[in-house]
Amino acid sequence: MRRGITLIEVMLVTAIFAGMLAVFVLIQRQGEAVGSKSQASDRAFRAVTLGLADIQQELTNARLVATVPGALFSYSLPRLDAGRVVLDPQGLVVWTAGDYSLVVNQGRLLRTHPTLGNRVYCDLGQGGANATVQANQLVKVTLHAEFDPLDPKKHSDYTVTSTFLVAP
Repeated sequence: MRRGITLIEVMLVTAIFAGMLAVFVLIQRQGEAVGSKSQASDRAFRAVTLGLADIQQELTNARLVATVPGALFSYSLPRLDAGRVVLDPQGLVVWTAGDYSLVVNQGRLLRTHPTLGNRVYCDLGQGGANATVQANQLVKVTLHAEFDPLDPKKHSDYTVTSTFLVAP
């Protein structure tokens, strides 16, 4: 009749538990790395989609004007009164005083206005933006968000292009 357990049995069980623990830690670390990369990619995606949504809303009733130096493009908005566009006696749209400009400054996409100041649309990180005007009515905007370019585990970038139709 045998009593107790031998040292070899204890060592074998300890080795099995240590192996299982090592596999568990490895899986956990890989999951954290995937989650971190996913969060970084989501940040870049959100930056460009929110930026384009703001631009789309802003340009809904806009008309293009002469571009201010350093701006992607410049535009004017109709004057509103109680949410309705103000018309002059001839039935033409009355435009607001001062033109708006879309610029990129220190990694941020901004709307600038001489009296209203700046409004930040989104943070592009080390990315940037480009806009081209076609036929004086189409504005093609490309936004590129890039974050943590030196860290391969957190690096993320996302680029999106959209075209907007503005008033003549």
